[in-house]
Amino acid sequence: DTFMARYESMGYHRVTADVIEVNDKLTEPTIFVGRVVKIKRGSDRGIGILCLSAEIDGKVVGNVHFTGLDLTVNPDAELMEDLDVKALTVNAYGVINGKITGIYQTLNKKPPELPEAE
Repeated sequence: DTFMARYESMGYHRVTADVIEVNDKLTEPTIFVGRVVKIKRGSDRGIGILCLSAEIDGKVVGNVHFTGLDLTVNPDAELMEDLDVKALTVNAYGVINGKITGIYQTLNKKPPELPEAE
């Protein structure tokens, strides 16, 4: 409740579902609450995510706040501002122009290489 109140007091719109896949670019600050969250086309505003696992694609202009187990910033993603996390694993494969702050156990910056097909 405190987590949600913080973002709602800053004007964030709340989206709650078990699995959330956002295929359009976000135009308002949004907090996502679910099990799995996928942001496909970025955001013109800040994003808050409270879930087990999340993926971000596209350009995100505002700060990104993540609380959960695993966050992946995909190679085609660009975060223009800060990434604040409370996570077990952060896969920072895309461009992060701001600071990475918060608490995390593992930070991966290179995607795993796939074996070549024979």
